[in-house]
This record gives sequence, structure tokens and C-alpha cells, in this order.
Amino acid sequence: MSSLMKFLVGGNGKTVTLFTFDAASKSINLVKTNSGFITPSWIESSVSSSLRGKVFYAVSEENGKVQSLELKDDGTVVETGSAPTGGNPAHVHALKDGSGLIATNYMGGSAVFIPVDRSTGVITATASTTQSLLSNVTTNVGSVSPVFEFQSHSPYAKSRGPNSERQEASHPHQCTEGQNGELYVCDLGSDRIWQLERKGENELQLVAQADAISGAGPRHAALHSNGKYLYLITELIHKAFIYPVPFGKAATSPLHSGGTLTAPADIPTELYKEMTSGEIVLHPTNDRVLYISNRGQVDLNSKTGKNVKGDAIAVLTLNEQGDEFTNVEIVPTEINVIRGMQISADGKYLGVVGQKDGKVAVYQTGGQYGEKIELVASVDAGLDMPTDVTWF
Repeated sequence: MSSLMKFLVGGNGKTVTLFTFDAASKSINLVKTNSGFITPSWIESSVSSSLRGKVFYAVSEENGKVQSLELKDDGTVVETGSAPTGGNPAHVHALKDGSGLIATNYMGGSAVFIPVDRSTGVITATASTTQSLLSNVTTNVGSVSPVFEFQSHSPYAKSRGPNSERQEASHPHQCTEGQNGELYVCDLGSDRIWQLERKGENELQLVAQADAISGAGPRHAALHSNGKYLYLITELIHKAFIYPVPFGKAATSPLHSGGTLTAPADIPTELYKEMTSGEIVLHPTNDRVLYISNRGQVDLNSKTGKNVKGDAIAVLTLNEQGDEFTNVEIVPTEINVIRGMQISADGKYLGVVGQKDGKVAVYQTGGQYGEKIELVASVDAGLDMPTDVTWF
């Protein structure tokens, strides 16, 4: 069996870059940098077994669209299709049934269904058909549409939220999919997690919601494989929460209302507002460990008097049932602004990129459940604002 693993890195620049990681020699190699893209800040592989590792999907935040991509044998990445999303998407999710994508528009306050060809994975919507889809918008609970806008449902619909700079409007940041196709959308601007369901081939319906602490700013979530629990990282208060899923008819609250702190405890609490949380990753083979990234520690050095080289990763261990955090370990890194990180399918390696320093690093997981992480490879790749890692 080959020890060579591959991953793509996207970001807020203009490139999509292919890397390999040799698990035997613990070395990272930059294979090819593909130019000509515009802010491909999130990349996700097709879920189809025949297309995985060949077909990918990327957002273009600045251009307000999503793209289907093909990875050639020589490392070249080419666009095979695209569709506007009606806003500025921060995330794209490939639906498990292979029928399409859900784009979440951070600017625009909406979730959008984009169809793809099941056999090729290529985005099938033309500009005209997509505009037709985008014109069919609903904001009503119970109504169905390919586009759902959340602003009117926000508790801050007529005023700014507690964080007036970041919560001036609905800001959906990510969509993740449950066991039965239910869709959970984290809305940073509304302090909500929205639960959508698909109706028919291409329509979305809002069916339930969960509340976050006021001013918390829900960013990303991960789902336990037992289908019972959702794990949320809040960008603005640096806490992780556990929610029962699917949500009930009444607004769902977290199991432990206070949450669990994921920022380093030695940072003065008054400085937390100058940091943000980044990514949340669940160990893929045992559901016992969460990895959560911090952002902004280096910029605090002048105020803390420290000489921190990078942002810490919080490693949270879960009990066997998955409904309680039992331990938190804060692991320092030398990666500056960890917006993106992802774990390999076997759960052995965590890929991490630095948005400010362009570094690419791989950590090996260990311990009983993967709760120990150790840096095994790092390169100063000189990437332009990398924000996402996609193993395949």
C-alpha cells in the first residue's frame, strides 16, 4: 500500500495547490500550483466513490459563485462548470446523494441549492437557469424554494446583534448534512443554527432552529456518526457546544449551556474579542475527539508580552456517548491564523494551513482516540492566504 497521500489547498488568493504527504518519510511536497482562480476559500471533494479525488467543488467568494473542478493526473486543476449563488459564499457542501451542492452565502444571508450531473459531478446549471432559480426565493417557514433567506427569521432582523460589527445581518457560514439528509446551517450573524430539509429535487424548507448564546457567532459544526449530536464552534466567544439533533419544534438549546472554552486560558479574557475561532474537525473513525483552531494569537503578543509563534489548536475529548466533553488540551503551533484544517479519512493526520504566513503543516494523531497530536511535517510554501485543506 502506498504511503503517499494527497490534498488540495485553497484560499483567499488566486490559486489551488496540490500537495502530497509521504507518511513513511513524513515529508510534504508541493506538486503543482494552479493559477487563475478567484478566492477559492473552501474546496470540497465529490462524495461519489467514482469521482472522489477527481472532481471537486470550490467557492469563489469574491465572484459570488461556486465551481466544479477536475483534477488531472499531472496535478492540473481546471474548471468544468460554475453557477452564481446570489451572494458571496463562504462554504459549499456536496450533498450525499450526489444530486447537487448547498452554497451558504455569508454576504447575502442565504442557502442555495445548485444542481450537478450525478455521473460526471459537473455543475449543470447554466447562467440563465441559475438566475431563474435565484429569483425563486423564500423567507417563509413552510415554504419551499431553491434559495432560502434567513434575515427575516433572525432575532436581530430589525437591529444589529450584540456584536454590532459582525452581526449587522444574517451571515450563514457553513452547511453540514445529517444522517437523513437534514441540513444544518450555522449563522454567525443571527446566533442561530437553522435546520433545513430538501423537498423534491431542488427545493429547501426551513423546519427548525437552535439558539446560540447571544453574541456567540456560530461558525462551523460537525456531526456525530450516531446521528444524535451536533458540535458547534462559536467564532466570537471561543466556545464549543453540544446540541441534540435533529432539532425539535421549539428552539433547541445546547446540552450544557455554558459551553467549553477552546481558546488558551492564559490569554486575558478582555483580549478574547480580538481573536476568532476557525475550524472544527471531528475524528472520522471513532467520534471521540474534536480539533478546533484559534486565530489571532500572534497579533496579541504586543499586549500579552508573550512571543507566541502561532495559533493554538484545542483538542477536545468526548465521552463514549458523545454528549459531554471530558477533557480539553491546548496545543501550541507555529502556524499563523489557522482558518483551515482537515483530517485525513483514516484519522491519522491533521492538515493545517496558515492564512497569514502561507505555511502548510501535518500533525500526526496519537493516544487512545487521537487526542494527542504531534507535528511531523511543515513547509513554508509561500501560499497566498491559504484557508482550506481537502484530503483525498
